Amino acid sequence: MGILMLRNDEELGRITSVCLVPGSYDPITRGHVDIVRRASELFGEVVVAILRNPDKPGWLGWDKREALAKAALDGMPGVRVEHFEGLAVDCAREFGARVIVRGLRSAQDYEYESAMARANQDVSGAGASPGTVETVFLVAEASLAHWSSSAARQLAAFGGPLELVVPDKALELLTRYMADTRRSAGGRDVNGN
Repeated sequence: MGILMLRNDEELGRITSVCLVPGSYDPITRGHVDIVRRASELFGEVVVAILRNPDKPGWLGWDKREALAKAALDGMPGVRVEHFEGLAVDCAREFGARVIVRGLRSAQDYEYESAMARANQDVSGAGASPGTVETVFLVAEASLAHWSSSAARQLAAFGGPLELVVPDKALELLTRYMADTRRSAGGRDVNGN
């Protein structure tokens, strides 16, 4: 992988660039919020892109994931939430980002994410050519590294303590979505159980 040299904005102490933090955010977690917050300290603008992943059937619809992310990230300077269907590199280009930021929780995440970073480089233009989309990894905060959106969905399915995983600003909204779904589905949860 190439090294991307970016110029710092001396006044802000941040890199003067736009970054993309893509994911399914199904639902957004405390770990996601931590990565976005840390990215916002490095980059002038952070686009949180809710992508449709064909390998992951959605638990919540795009509109609900977007609303949860907006609630969780409300008040974070330089951060906006968008949704996109397609390749992450195309999304990055659409929003003017040369950098994709990904969080790493484990060695397995690194294996997967480094392969994706290489593929994104190939798709966007090899090496340090103009237009190449680079990837920056941020290591997950140790206290959050064991939590994921999958864990949040499991906790939701079995009535576990969602507050461990879901940010406070989004928890009330997620709880309301789950209650609305149960009512409209005759007592079934968002998964139809």
